[in-house]
Amino acid sequence: MNNVSTESAKHETPSGPTVGQGPQGLPGGLNSGTALEQKLGQHSLGKLIFLVALSVTLSSFTPFFLLAPAPLAFAFLLFGPLKTIVVGLCFAGIVAALIFQTGLSLASAGVFVFSLIFGGIVFTIIKRQINPAIGVLKYGIGFFGLIAILSGLAVWGTGIPVKAYLLDVVKTGINEIKSNAEYGQLVSKGGEDIRALQDMLQDPNGIVQELLRWSPSVLFVVVIVSLWLSVFLVLRNASAWSAVRPYPFNVKALIDFKSPDWLLVVLIAGLAFAAGGDLLAGEWLQVVGMNLLYAVGVFYFFQGIGVFLELLTSLKIAGLFRSIILIFTIFSVWKLLALVGLFDNWFNFRKFFKKNNEEGDIL
Repeated sequence: MNNVSTESAKHETPSGPTVGQGPQGLPGGLNSGTALEQKLGQHSLGKLIFLVALSVTLSSFTPFFLLAPAPLAFAFLLFGPLKTIVVGLCFAGIVAALIFQTGLSLASAGVFVFSLIFGGIVFTIIKRQINPAIGVLKYGIGFFGLIAILSGLAVWGTGIPVKAYLLDVVKTGINEIKSNAEYGQLVSKGGEDIRALQDMLQDPNGIVQELLRWSPSVLFVVVIVSLWLSVFLVLRNASAWSAVRPYPFNVKALIDFKSPDWLLVVLIAGLAFAAGGDLLAGEWLQVVGMNLLYAVGVFYFFQGIGVFLELLTSLKIAGLFRSIILIFTIFSVWKLLALVGLFDNWFNFRKFFKKNNEEGDIL
């Protein structure tokens, strides 16, 4: 079984034509740090502010916050880490000040700070010439592990009961929802969905219980998906930065991702815990198993997307119609895509599609 495909996805430069490289791996004429600084300096400060402001805007809306690191990754690539971090922190301070004055949630500011970190991770992957799929896997798991450790230390150090703290947060959120005029309008209209929402809001303890159950896998999936989307968007627009930051991989290296063998061990453990964990050690082990399944499933989901894109290519479906089909498939049958990605480890569906193309047979 192959791991991440690399050779087929390498290319001379992201922008296409061959560019001569100096001893430091920079395009011809950029053979020193000073030359690189001059090249970076050609981009206006206004463009940097625009990219950071765009990230701030995306951080404020669900689910667009998943895309918030992408503009910051472009900023890191075009303007360098120092300028991007300084401008980013200034924006974070402005947003936090506005939030404190208006009494709104700090969630947007927190999301933006995480987006700044993720943008730096994407920049690091490209700067260190790491295969994009390996970079998402390596840094995604590492970042999640760091957050888990810091969260554990914070709980241990402060001595604050997590459940009690979350209960206070949930109750505050419920009160804000109920006091919202739009909520009152929805309740007046009635309907099955509204009644289900009302029942849920009447049980804050149940909400906290579900948060504690699923927060690990939800956080992990958000981290991986956000990193993957950011790397994808950056590589799809490599012509905007490739003259400054040459990178030997294109977007195909990300799409042709194949999950490493050791993920199968985690998958089997998750299945065993989910199926019989309550008999072995109680309900908590079953919850651990389900979290493992969702966490591992995100990698097979992306592998399934790669297979599906190969299918669309073999069918010669391109352009806007291809994008519409892809978006519809992702949101409607994402579990099926994960299963396809899993079985691709044994059946290699891409090879089958390519073989049919070579034989002139369209599926």
